[in-house]
Amino acid sequence: MSKGSSQKSAFTLIELMIVIIIVAVLAAVIVPMLQNMSPAAREAALRGDLHSLRHQILIYQMHHNGDPPSPAQLRDQLLNRTTADGQIDPQGSLGPYLITFPSNPFNSRVDVKALASGGQLAADDTSGWLYGVEGSNFTIVANSSGQDRSGVPLIQY
Repeated sequence: MSKGSSQKSAFTLIELMIVIIIVAVLAAVIVPMLQNMSPAAREAALRGDLHSLRHQILIYQMHHNGDPPSPAQLRDQLLNRTTADGQIDPQGSLGPYLITFPSNPFNSRVDVKALASGGQLAADDTSGWLYGVEGSNFTIVANSSGQDRSGVPLIQY
């Protein structure tokens, strides 16, 4: 360029408008897709948490002569060391089975409501999880009265 040249290179108003329109169209397409991922992510987290809880309860049960954790002490027995008879003891040789107890992704609660013996599963959203024991069989489900995106009640996961 010559010394006397005063041309500056810059974007025109039209070019800026085109870029803004393209960004707006992309945002209009992507944002709804990301918003719909939230329910899918919560459903996947719930399935994963239930799988992990059930697996760790089975391991506890194998270590404790076929006895699952008691409904009143589920969290404590999974989060702490225990003796062979299920007593919580920092010097116990078994456990812990979980580092942290998962929260229910649909209501963010970690507490466990014990099911009455022979009680029917009914979600009431008053706790994170419902847990019951019948002999050596156990049930743990999410205490969530909602449904997933396919219409399946969350308590049936």
